[in-house]
Amino acid sequence: MTETARSAESPALDESFKPLYRAGAVAAFATVAVTVFQIVAGILWPPPDFAPTASAATRILEMAHADPVLTFLKLDGLMVLDYLLLIVVYLALYAALKRTSPSLMLPGTALALVAITLYLGTNPAVTMLVLAGQYATAGSDAAASGIVPAAQAVLVNFQGTAFLVHYVVMGIAGMLVASAMLRGGVFSRATGIAGLLQGAMMLVPVTFGMVGLIFALGSLVPFIVWFILVGKRLWRLAAEPAGS
Repeated sequence: MTETARSAESPALDESFKPLYRAGAVAAFATVAVTVFQIVAGILWPPPDFAPTASAATRILEMAHADPVLTFLKLDGLMVLDYLLLIVVYLALYAALKRTSPSLMLPGTALALVAITLYLGTNPAVTMLVLAGQYATAGSDAAASGIVPAAQAVLVNFQGTAFLVHYVVMGIAGMLVASAMLRGGVFSRATGIAGLLQGAMMLVPVTFGMVGLIFALGSLVPFIVWFILVGKRLWRLAAEPAGS
């Protein structure tokens, strides 16, 4: 069934949320663009060793001092923007689906916001750039002054409990929202299925060795498809005439 046919069966939506639908659509498309750019950047400039050792931390600090822009990209700095955009998307999805599936959308949206907050607290990009500035002036006393140990702590945090919980919780949030799409009559079945698949693949964290890496890379395909479909539908909802 097409999106147009489904929209005729959809429950009436709150007209006051149309600006949010439009913002959510733009955020969804921007998220896809940032994600694709990050994939290409990861291929062209592979990420550094994230092992929480003194040598790995030192190499990242030196790299950050020599080339802060490239280091920002290698340390997933653009993912901060990605996750901020996700806030707008999930709020728009909540507005679109809260009437038809409140029992799914309320916990789904809440869990997504929790996961986003956890990730923003673990992303190492900006923190490493700040430490690199101090490292450059500390010279041989960097380790003694605590800069290298601090950088190690940042790497530990990036692979620790908060990151692990964020990853799984974001997957659960995606599955709840996708389930609401399947039963709400606002989004197509294909959109809901893509969201379910992406969320399910996130239940295997990227930190779980090679299996986790495979699932993480594999989840990008349904994620991109999901957000393209979400963006298109939100844009149409924003453009629908009043009372449709």
